[in-house]
Amino acid sequence: MMKKVTSLLLISLLLTLNSRAQTTTTKEFSPQGASWHYNYDYYWGESGYYQVNYVKDTLVEGKMCKKLSRQLYAYNQVNGNQYTENRGFDFLYQEGEKVYFYYSNSFNLVYDFSLQVGDTLTLKDRWFGCDDKAFSIDSIGTTIIHGDTLKFQVVNEVVNEGFGSYWPDSTILVEKIGCLSWYHFPAPECITDSDFQPKELRCYTDDASPTYAVVDTTLYACDYVASTSVIKQTFKPQISPNPAVNQLQIELPSHFPSINIQIYNTHGQLIKNLEHVTKNLVQLDCSDWQSGIYLCSIVADGQVIAREKLVVWR
Repeated sequence: MMKKVTSLLLISLLLTLNSRAQTTTTKEFSPQGASWHYNYDYYWGESGYYQVNYVKDTLVEGKMCKKLSRQLYAYNQVNGNQYTENRGFDFLYQEGEKVYFYYSNSFNLVYDFSLQVGDTLTLKDRWFGCDDKAFSIDSIGTTIIHGDTLKFQVVNEVVNEGFGSYWPDSTILVEKIGCLSWYHFPAPECITDSDFQPKELRCYTDDASPTYAVVDTTLYACDYVASTSVIKQTFKPQISPNPAVNQLQIELPSHFPSINIQIYNTHGQLIKNLEHVTKNLVQLDCSDWQSGIYLCSIVADGQVIAREKLVVWR
């Protein structure tokens, strides 16, 4: 059973952005009791969540690794069936600030929290037919989650012309927690089977930490399944520039006569509320906001129809 979530709204990380390296103690990745919940959304009408759990420490090729189990909880909207399915195991190995996953019969780097702004993180293809991926470290800093100071990196793919080079948005990597956009990235954008994989992170917890939620838990729990969900994102708002410095704009759909725009910080505080917006392009002054990552919620007809992270970086 999930622990009680201790924060009202934690989809946005309120991060202290810093161009300088931060001095923190190296954090153990996947400690005792580690558990992640990820979105699952398949285009054939299935949705739900993946739960990834720490199982035990075990030796793999002479290295002490963490064994992780993957289990899918899904609802099929076509036939109305709800089911659970085991999806196998993963093995990870940590060496200082570097984390490796075992696939293709070898240990392959997925995180390196020692990298600085301007460095490149190169990840080996773990999906047949995809190219290796290179990501630039665009910003770094630290964030405090439940009293624990964790490093983070904001990364973007170094786009190339190879097959499978597409990475849609900036991605945030957080020490101990991992990638917020995919199950231990990179996302296999180049293959159809990507629809079967865990997607955006919902929640993380371990024996020493309360639940950290990357969804609005005032609306649904970390382990909700689509058959009981009351929220469905109907479009993806376009926010630019993102990261922003002093000004940003939000592009909205035209088929809603009136929309509310709400901006929240990590404490669940509403810092901006625009009501009865009728324009398709909205300009926002963010010059007095603290540097960090926020949640933008779009509300129409009393329902949240979209959410998107936005970054203010100075």
